Amino acid sequence: MRFREAIVAGAVLSSSTLFGAPCAIGQTMDLETVASGLTRPVFVTAAPGDPYRLYILEKPGRIQILDLTNPGAGLTQFIDFSSLVSTESIFSEQGALGLAFHPDYESNGLFYVHYTSIGGMGNPPAGDSVIGSGSRLTPDSAQLNTNQIMLVIDQPAPNHNGGWMGFSPVDGFLYLAIGDGGGSNDEFENSQDINTLMGAMLRIDVDGTDGSTGFYGIPASNPFANEPGADEIWAFGLRNPWRCSFDRQTGDLFIGDVGQATWEEINFQPAGSIGEENYGWPCFEGPGPFQVIEECDPAPIGTIFPIDSVGNSTSPFACAITGGVMYRGAAIPAIQGNYFFADYCADRVWTLAELGGGSFGPRTEVTGDLEDGGVIVDRTVSFGEDAFAEVYLVNINGFVHRVVPEGGFDDCNANKIPDASEIAEGFAADVNNNGIPDECGPCPGDANADRFVNFGDVTAVLANWLTDYTMTPEMTGPGDSDGSGIVDFSDVTESLANWLADCP
Repeated sequence: MRFREAIVAGAVLSSSTLFGAPCAIGQTMDLETVASGLTRPVFVTAAPGDPYRLYILEKPGRIQILDLTNPGAGLTQFIDFSSLVSTESIFSEQGALGLAFHPDYESNGLFYVHYTSIGGMGNPPAGDSVIGSGSRLTPDSAQLNTNQIMLVIDQPAPNHNGGWMGFSPVDGFLYLAIGDGGGSNDEFENSQDINTLMGAMLRIDVDGTDGSTGFYGIPASNPFANEPGADEIWAFGLRNPWRCSFDRQTGDLFIGDVGQATWEEINFQPAGSIGEENYGWPCFEGPGPFQVIEECDPAPIGTIFPIDSVGNSTSPFACAITGGVMYRGAAIPAIQGNYFFADYCADRVWTLAELGGGSFGPRTEVTGDLEDGGVIVDRTVSFGEDAFAEVYLVNINGFVHRVVPEGGFDDCNANKIPDASEIAEGFAADVNNNGIPDECGPCPGDANADRFVNFGDVTAVLANWLTDYTMTPEMTGPGDSDGSGIVDFSDVTESLANWLADCP
């Protein structure tokens, strides 16, 4: 029969209206563990041209490769650059924090990492943020181009490093999320200072050379490229932007910004933005004022407020938002257009539904729906997507989980990838549009496309009796078990002749 990836359901955590309504999406999804035994994983992503593998960034400074078609085979180490990385301790905010692959990675083999320097031996000063590039050596190995460091950002404190990096699907530039320099209350007064690269979203051209080091360029459309202010800044007023993402369908940018006293933020930037957004920190936190200091008096005009703010003063204690991703996969149609995010301390996951026009909501808690073998997944430090637009949760304790349909998914070729996802992203052909990859071949007698011949097929024949598909592009459809294009007695005969056939 048509292979179905099975998922084991687990325990359900109760919802709290203090943190959002219980799941209104319905019990449509579960989690399955695809990788374990990792050392403090902090991010997952796919590389262009390598769709069936997932790249996992570990905080100590390693990148592992997971074969999604055979996750049980273990991990392949792509690169170990831990000798360059400062992590201090398991609780430190320093380490390898960001990973992005060049849009043309398939042909040029280039990728980029964001890490804090260990210092010494010719490295940038200890604790500084480093944006570096790497090159693929073989499909399974790579090296960092340590003689071509793109950017070094002085960090006055060990916390609030930010760390996310990602290429916009709209303009192709690399965006970098940088924290405010650490401490508390923006004590270094960076976030409202357009002359410093901290507390900001940066935007650079990795194929250019007119940047400060000569290893990157400044997009001419950056808001301060020809004005007073740092050329690299795209937006500012951020505290500690931890995990951001582009909506792969619209190009909109979502920014999870960790709060200090009262609120955790999800900020939004539409794809058509021309930059220079001020997200308000430290003058504002969440929906309201935070403090009145010189840089906030008067309060900045045109502050962009969050699309959602999660209070961190009620139990369970929220303390560190984990920005997520917009679901654009095909495996679970019911959650299309829902933005997933979490809080690291509260051990809760929520969604925001897109309403159009840059509006979202209401916040819906889906923690109880995301079950994994009886254990509620906690310590969600990151979200990610594979090449098929399916979503993953990263647990800092060493696990990577994939969001999957409740009860499993159709996988006729048994490659661990949902058929619907392969077809939707163009990695599997489906000429007759029956939802089954063409490589799985015909299934004689199967009138309802479930790859198993039984009473359901007779029902499909009768329900579509005398339907003529010969004038349609697909030349076939439901009920046409013999592929002739017309539903008639021959289809009944075909189904009976192949009764209980179990197609691969």
